[in-house]
Amino acid sequence: MKLLWSILCLTHVLALDRDWWKHSTMYEIFTPSYKDSNGDGWGDLKGIASKLDYLKNLGIDTIYLTPYHPSPMKDTGYDVADYYAIHPSFGTMADFDELMNQLKKRGMKLIMDLVINHSSDQHQWFKKSIDRVDPYTDYYVWRDPKGYDNKNHPIEPNNWCSWGGSSAWKWNENRKQFYYHVFLPEQPDLNYRNPQVVREMKKIIKFWLNKGVAGMRLDAASHIMEDSSFEDEEPINAENKGKKVGCFELKRTKTVQTRDTFNFLRQIRSHVDEISAKANTLERIVILETFANEEELKEYYGHFSDPGCHYVFNWFFACQFDYLSPNSINYSINYWMHVTPNSSAFNWQLGTHDAFRISFKFVQEYVDVMFTLISTLPGIVILYYGEEIGMTSGVVRPNHWGHYFNGFHRTPMQWDGSLSGGFSSNSKTWLPVNPNYWRVNVKEQQLKPNSVYNFVKSLLALRKLDTFMYGDFQKFILSDWVLVIKRSYKDKMYLVVLNLGTERKKVNLDPYIPVATEVTALKVQLSTSNSKLKKGYN
Repeated sequence: MKLLWSILCLTHVLALDRDWWKHSTMYEIFTPSYKDSNGDGWGDLKGIASKLDYLKNLGIDTIYLTPYHPSPMKDTGYDVADYYAIHPSFGTMADFDELMNQLKKRGMKLIMDLVINHSSDQHQWFKKSIDRVDPYTDYYVWRDPKGYDNKNHPIEPNNWCSWGGSSAWKWNENRKQFYYHVFLPEQPDLNYRNPQVVREMKKIIKFWLNKGVAGMRLDAASHIMEDSSFEDEEPINAENKGKKVGCFELKRTKTVQTRDTFNFLRQIRSHVDEISAKANTLERIVILETFANEEELKEYYGHFSDPGCHYVFNWFFACQFDYLSPNSINYSINYWMHVTPNSSAFNWQLGTHDAFRISFKFVQEYVDVMFTLISTLPGIVILYYGEEIGMTSGVVRPNHWGHYFNGFHRTPMQWDGSLSGGFSSNSKTWLPVNPNYWRVNVKEQQLKPNSVYNFVKSLLALRKLDTFMYGDFQKFILSDWVLVIKRSYKDKMYLVVLNLGTERKKVNLDPYIPVATEVTALKVQLSTSNSKLKKGYN
């Protein structure tokens, strides 16, 4: 397969100074999988700190860490047992403080992944809530049974379902009530109708902002508050009204994207803004993880006088399993630009800890094209660790620890060809290292000029140019498989030519060059390894 793209440039502009987050290059680190500093098979904070120069050199200015709190690890840290501490496998609070110190020295920032919807069932709040110890009695969503069946078993309060497709209610024999859990039974949902719980979460946010984090990514944001009526969910098919149907045949309007959720998140934004203002520091940001339609996205973003989040993660490319055409890309870009308010910024990503790696879904040449696309669009770019070397989803058997399905794309970072890919000095790691680590690793690719690593590094360097951060944006569909992106500012212009097809294609770029431009100044700035147009070509 031969796919072709090239960037052609004309001149140069001066730097501008804008809101840091609106043009950030962010890098998601799945904390257990990045670098193990002590040989226990788990990635840790010291390991991350040891790789900051690598990230800075790559072109990263902001890292985003998945949860690092104490946890029984039923859901790889997304079941928090203590919001104010560090899981021993990841290090200590002193290690976190040193990480923040090293980031600051390099002019880099950290976004934390805050699990706001639920805690672990091992959290002291939940244990005390079971025993009705005040003020924790109503820290979680507890309900009496609807009644009892003919075997005297308690009947669930309603038909609400968990994300996995089973009942969202779990009976607690000690308390003689059901508690609600939209995810695992070990992840009970917090009750934000209780003002004390709201105050607790605001204290947690303030604690970490005072530690120096630049913002929070709020996990599972769409599930935070359920409908207060606790009425049954309606079936998608109206003909099934009154009948018992499966979880995936319900609308879920009572448990997802509720009005109270929108209002609560605006409280959180106001709280974060207030802390930033009092500290007279950079703007700290609130990012949401959610799937939402256009009207729901507007609610999450809020209004100028009552703002919501700074931005919502854009999942389009990360969830893509079909090859894209210029038309489908054009539609996605138009949609996201339409729903994103002027106060926010567009954001683009190819992967996440919840999605198969793009190099697993597509051939490597297609990955280069997609990296070119997201890196040259206006706004924020989020890389998932290992994407810069084309890491593929790993090989994880069901008997391995944790949720093995998600483990496919959470395997340890591949640093070199040594034991465990240079991730750990231990041959046994929390998830197995991908068997291809001996040839797909950082050290190997840094030595090869045409590697994915050096290609991505060059792209991220281009992103720091003022034309890509602040310049005008246009796009043109040249054919069924060729898309052109034009970025320009003052006397500087770049054309990004993307061939998403399987054959070479000649294109005429004259219509996209200003008439007054000196054609002899046109040259190739960057190209993929299989393009015959190399850097410097006129």
